[in-house]
Amino acid sequence: MNRPIPRTCPRTCAPRRARRISLVLGLLLALVGHGAQAAEAEDDVSPSLLAAAVLAEVNAFRSLHGLKPWQADPALGRLAQVHSGHLVGWRRLSHDGFMQRFDASGRNTCVENLARGFRDPSTMLQAWLASPAHARNLLDSQPTHVGLGDVRGYVTLLACTAAPANFALRGAEQVAQR
Repeated sequence: MNRPIPRTCPRTCAPRRARRISLVLGLLLALVGHGAQAAEAEDDVSPSLLAAAVLAEVNAFRSLHGLKPWQADPALGRLAQVHSGHLVGWRRLSHDGFMQRFDASGRNTCVENLARGFRDPSTMLQAWLASPAHARNLLDSQPTHVGLGDVRGYVTLLACTAAPANFALRGAEQVAQR
């Protein structure tokens, strides 16, 4: 006898499940590099339009959760930019060298999120939020400053505590040599 399979989820679960699936698929696409082709990014240390828009999205998200916005930090931006350049050369996302970036920052705490192939900052944010570890980074209350690097669609977000008053950044050049 062919009996219908009983529904275990009410009809309201379908939109939620579809949203979850689309977020997970977005993250997976980013991780394997099948996201939208990124616009040609600037290769200097000035933040790209995408990086500035990502920071605005992240800060809006943080404020929704009662957290202070992150302040753009040029020194962290240089470290993030150098790492994004490395990612282009490696043709993959990787946190390799994070401890060197952390040490070069001179900060007490740093977190890092990476992305590839996104042209839309809200889609990038949603992909990060679909990953518990990346979402935790965005909701971390310790970092106060952030640097964003964007080279040919490879984005590095490096958020850290404020630099000590007597610390001079050892330089992105040292990190670039590693």
